[in-house]
Amino acid sequence: MEMPFVFGVIDDLDAIVFTGRDPRREGVMKRVQEAWISFARTGDPSRAGLAWPKYEQKGRATMELGITSLSVSDPNSAERSLWNSLPFDGVTPPAGKMWALVWEN
Repeated sequence: MEMPFVFGVIDDLDAIVFTGRDPRREGVMKRVQEAWISFARTGDPSRAGLAWPKYEQKGRATMELGITSLSVSDPNSAERSLWNSLPFDGVTPPAGKMWALVWEN
């Protein structure tokens, strides 16, 4: 979802389906690009006006980027926890069964 904002193509017809036409999305694009540039330069996407917490597995702080950006703790935790019981050794469950589980959930 963030790629049109990262690469500045929010007005491309293929991207508008996802980005919409709200004029405030240009501000979102600028903030996303600044965060990516900061991350590329320093390893930290934080910048003035956007404190990006370091990810830790315990709290799972995740940045939601938008008109208003904020850090949320463990978003979609119920959906994520469904994956905890599945082994990913490539053998169990068989790939066919794994994809059936993906599509069912």
